[in-house]
Amino acid sequence: MPKVAVFIDGYFWYGYKYRTWKAPLKSFWLDKIVGNYARDCRNFKAVRAMGWKVVRVWEHDVNKNLEEVAERVFKAWSKATGVDNPDSLDKDK
Repeated sequence: MPKVAVFIDGYFWYGYKYRTWKAPLKSFWLDKIVGNYARDCRNFKAVRAMGWKVVRVWEHDVNKNLEEVAERVFKAWSKATGVDNPDSLDKDK
């Protein structure tokens, strides 16, 4: 069965537009954010290697437009499963 993983990244912890605001950060936070990014790249590749379709979204996109994010997730699921209408699934299977 195809699988879809959804990663929701917080703008601070995952460095949204990091280059524009990193200057005042102490080295601890610089290292933390760079480390988060590196770890997530490894995890993203590992999850994809296990056969998962990965959808990544920013936290603020979820807060601003949940319907749009849900549509992205649904499209990924639909593409992975070949099902374009979940109501058509046989619920007994």
